[in-house]
Amino acid sequence: MSWTPLRSKVNDGVAQSSTPYEQGSAEEFVPGERVGSRGRLRAFAAVVILMGSAMALAFFSRSYHHGNQQDSQFLSLAATETAASEAGPVAAFDTANLKKKNYDKKTGLWCVGLNAVGFDLHPTARREMGTATIPNHEALRYFHQQGSNCFRLAITWERLQTNVGEDVVDPVDGFDGVIDFVTNTLGAYIIIDPHNNDEGLQFNGIDVTRSDFVNLWKGIAKKYGSNDKCIFGLYNEPRYGFEDGVAGYFDPNV
Repeated sequence: MSWTPLRSKVNDGVAQSSTPYEQGSAEEFVPGERVGSRGRLRAFAAVVILMGSAMALAFFSRSYHHGNQQDSQFLSLAATETAASEAGPVAAFDTANLKKKNYDKKTGLWCVGLNAVGFDLHPTARREMGTATIPNHEALRYFHQQGSNCFRLAITWERLQTNVGEDVVDPVDGFDGVIDFVTNTLGAYIIIDPHNNDEGLQFNGIDVTRSDFVNLWKGIAKKYGSNDKCIFGLYNEPRYGFEDGVAGYFDPNV
């Protein structure tokens, strides 16, 4: 450590400094002389600018590379969409391929369609419809024209059957009309799907038994089993229910 005179930029005079500096420190810009506070600030600013420039260069380089990747992906997607649009509307289904046991992507699916939502809505209204609706026939026709040949028709247990435990079903008005429209008018398939949403295996809020469930399906089979375009979905969200002497046996939280 040594002591050095501090030159003044104002009057070029020499003042004795009592401030020490380390050999090899950043203050040794001029041998034997200390740099003033303005000089240190200028040096610090230069370092900051250099660091900022390096970071900016790295950022823009990375952004440019990423942008090129996105451009390539976008162009690939655009080309795919263009090819799809040039292919024209969905081709008619070849009935010879129906029920073909081949699940090779879309062309191998014999049952292609969507949910016909309505009868499964507002399950807590029980037998009453509440805010539930009847699926619109013209909407079903439209999607059939677009290539759908299967429609999943969900309905709450209470709207399928007035009296639980019997092997007879008496669905609410409009349900059989949808089945007739899809299977006879459109010549498509219908999937009958008992569907109580969060109510699960309950009827009017009370857990059902195994025999109740068996009798429900006996009734469904007797009423719709002769229609070869009816497909049966066993049950949607089979939670709760009474089994082995335990209420809420299929509780999903246990």
